[in-house]
Amino acid sequence: MLAFSLVALGCGSTAEGERVAVTSVEQAVATPRQERELARLQRQVERITEGLLFLSESDARFIFVADADAGVTDVTPEAVVSFLSDEHDGRTDLFVPNNPPLAPLAGRPFEVVDADAFFARIIGNLDPADPASRETARRLRQLQRVLERNLEDLTVIRFGEPGRTEVSGQVSLFIVGRTEEGALVGVLTGAIET
Repeated sequence: MLAFSLVALGCGSTAEGERVAVTSVEQAVATPRQERELARLQRQVERITEGLLFLSESDARFIFVADADAGVTDVTPEAVVSFLSDEHDGRTDLFVPNNPPLAPLAGRPFEVVDADAFFARIIGNLDPADPASRETARRLRQLQRVLERNLEDLTVIRFGEPGRTEVSGQVSLFIVGRTEEGALVGVLTGAIET
């Protein structure tokens, strides 16, 4: 896959004196080594998240997502919309049991959440006396460690607010970061909040 991104280089002006943004197109292409590293990370993440569910009013899977050719320098909601919408929009297998197609990310309200605080909150909500909850907490901590070891700028981006989206209460959560080479990588999960 080949991705193009526009990068602002500065401002220019027209003959009439209006200032306009000057842009160039950068190409980012994953090398075979980068592709192998992403495949290794995907296997690790999928091994950890197999059968793991994000619990809310409807349980959601953890799904590995990546765009090796994104060429991002910052992990932002706009980057997620630009490079990961294809892996999200219309998806029917995020929630258990399967859900209607997910609404497009573009135009949905979003919130950026600190990854450490996110994992602390969801792990803190589990019952430490319950063996299944302890196992879930262990796997969530393992997922966090693997993502932190392999990605820079690990961030949680939450798309959708209850009552303010066309899919009332459905929230898409991306736990994403970037590789040194600029690939946008992480996991997609979700929640139903009413």
